Amino acid sequence: MLDELNIYYKIIKAAKLTTYELIEKAHNLGLRGNIKRQYLIYLFLRDENVFSLACEKGQKLEGSSLYDYALADIEILQKVCSDEAFDFKPVEFSESRTNALIEKLEIASAREKLAILMEYYKNSGAGDMACYKMFTLSGDRLKGIDYPDYVNFDDIIGCESQKATLISNTEAFLAGKPANNVLLVGSRGSGKSSCVKALASKYDNLRIVEVHKDEVAQLPALVEKLAQRGKRFIIFMDDLSFEPAENEYKQLKSLLEGGVGLKPDNVLFYATSNRRNIVREAWKDRNSDDDVHVNDTINEKMSLSDRFGLTLYFPHINQEEYLQIVITLAKKASVTDIDNLKTQALQWAVEHKRMSGRTAVQFLHHSGVL
Repeated sequence: MLDELNIYYKIIKAAKLTTYELIEKAHNLGLRGNIKRQYLIYLFLRDENVFSLACEKGQKLEGSSLYDYALADIEILQKVCSDEAFDFKPVEFSESRTNALIEKLEIASAREKLAILMEYYKNSGAGDMACYKMFTLSGDRLKGIDYPDYVNFDDIIGCESQKATLISNTEAFLAGKPANNVLLVGSRGSGKSSCVKALASKYDNLRIVEVHKDEVAQLPALVEKLAQRGKRFIIFMDDLSFEPAENEYKQLKSLLEGGVGLKPDNVLFYATSNRRNIVREAWKDRNSDDDVHVNDTINEKMSLSDRFGLTLYFPHINQEEYLQIVITLAKKASVTDIDNLKTQALQWAVEHKRMSGRTAVQFLHHSGVL
């Protein structure tokens, strides 16, 4: 029965924890000060329920039954807890992944508390959406990445036109305007993956979900799940390629475009690949004696790449560009002996038979600069 259901049942139950249980929770979460108050606020920030999810999607709830049930829960909590334990005073969590907290407030009424929570869920998201910017798949659920590889666009040297185009497409997507799925193609270490990861740190309303090739079968269920959320998502497939015998690309092709269902407007696909034709094509495909319709076979293998409305090419970098990456990152790290560092960087590139952004970063790590 709905009238017997507490939206914040878990939090009301947690308000009755013993002192020992609270101390254990505080130790595990890194809470300090009034641990009962901090733990309850922590639970509110992380709670994912029918009310918080509706707020995340921006639904108008005032005057609805759902709003009344949530308000009743807040009032119950105020009775269960002392005023000191349940006033939304400033709170600091040492847990670094909690990246959005309720502002510094002294609130008297339950209705005002609920208004602050609604605004929080709308802006920051419900549950893990409020605490993570990047996710992976863990079975049938999303798993937040505790230590994401955040990148800033300023640290990606070169490929200026590619960055500008990617940013423009992403901003159109975030604004609810038409935007394309994107395929980033180019040589190893040219900055393709870094450009996608840099989007996560640039935009608050964007979430990135990394999906591997062997998880393609889970994509339909994932897309359906993301369609129910209030955030916007990029499904990121890094280093994507398929062998001719692998048929998973056909399912991905249908999801990108051409299936009977529309892709939700809060989901885009961004993929990186070292080759333009994601499905590998062999010379025998073009000179086949047993395939009556050779052109049809070739077109089938090229069709996945064509489903990405926007293709960005990342070329090999030359020596000047390679050294510019080294110099720029070294100066940010306050290195002064640039000439000596350039000589070492060129020697490193010769030894590793490659000049790329990745090679430059690896050299700076090896040299102790980064």
